[in-house]
Amino acid sequence: MVISKQIEEEKQLILKSFLKNAAFDGWSDMNLLQSSKLCGFDAEYSLLLFPNGLDDLTEYFHQSLNKTMEEEFKHNSFKKINEKIIYAMDLKFSQYNLHKEAVCCLMKYNLKPQNILSAKSRLWETCDIIWRLAGDTSTDFNYYSKRSILAGVYSSSFVYWINDDSEGYSKTKDFIRNRIKNVLTFGKWKKSGLDFVKGLFNCK
Repeated sequence: MVISKQIEEEKQLILKSFLKNAAFDGWSDMNLLQSSKLCGFDAEYSLLLFPNGLDDLTEYFHQSLNKTMEEEFKHNSFKKINEKIIYAMDLKFSQYNLHKEAVCCLMKYNLKPQNILSAKSRLWETCDIIWRLAGDTSTDFNYYSKRSILAGVYSSSFVYWINDDSEGYSKTKDFIRNRIKNVLTFGKWKKSGLDFVKGLFNCK
C-alpha cells in the first residue's frame, strides 16, 4: 500500500512537471524524460512509471481528469439530466483550462494517425462517464446513441474552447449550454448529434 501511494505521488509529480513544460517541449518523449529529471529522478525512471512512455502518460492524464470530474460532481444538486451533463462538462473543461497550452499540444498529439483510435476511445469513455453521472442506466440502443451524440457536442465544444480567449472561458460555457439546448429532445440529439459525429470522424 505504501509503495503504491509513493508510485502514485511520483506519477503526479512527473505529470505536473510535464504539463508545465509542454509549452516549451510539447507533448513529447523528450518532455517526459526531462520532466523526470526535473523531479529529481533519472530520466529513464519515467519509463518505469510509464512503461509505454508517452502513451501511458497520456492515458494517466486522461484518467486523472475524469477521476477529478467524478469526485467534484458528487457535490452537485442538479435534478435535470441536461443540467447534470452541462455541469459535468464544465468540470472537465475547467481542468482543461488550467493546462491550456499543454492540452493544445495534446490535441496535436491525438491527431497523429497512430493516436486517433486511442483518442476516440478516450472521448467515448469520457462521454460514458458523463452520462452515468447524469443518471443514465440504459443498456439498449439508446446507450450507444446517447454517447455518440454527446461525443459530437463534446468535440465541438472542445474545438470552440481551443480558440476561446474570453475570461474564464465564458464563451465556451455559453457554447456548451446552447449546444445541449439545441439537442435537448432525444429526436434532435439523434439526428444532429449522429450527423456531427459521422462528419467529425468521417464515418460512412
